[in-house]
Amino acid sequence: MVYKLLLFVIIFTIKTAYSNIIYDKNNILITDIEMNSYMNLYNDYAENSISKNEAIKNIVLIKRTIKFLEKNNPNFLSNLDLEIEKEFQKEIFSDQASLNFIRFQKIKKIHYFNFLSFSASTLLFR
Repeated sequence: MVYKLLLFVIIFTIKTAYSNIIYDKNNILITDIEMNSYMNLYNDYAENSISKNEAIKNIVLIKRTIKFLEKNNPNFLSNLDLEIEKEFQKEIFSDQASLNFIRFQKIKKIHYFNFLSFSASTLLFR
């Protein structure tokens, strides 16, 4: 078991080492492998394609949001990860791009629901 994990880490490291860096700014690094993975996830989730520029923009937004939450609200992020762990298998945590994509989708849903709830309550109590 330990050998399989070690082999996985070595292969992942080699794979990332040979990938092209597409974006490197403000401590955010995006490789072509990560962009292609995101584009596939987006295509599966939204059922339409996305351009490379839009994918890079979305990945930067996702990474900035996750970093902000890690720094300013780690409890929210850990609760979100527990919810993701219940819904998906533990293997989702081995792929950072997939995990961040799912995290961001859930964050959007939570904030959209809170916005709608707040908007509805302000309209009712006018």
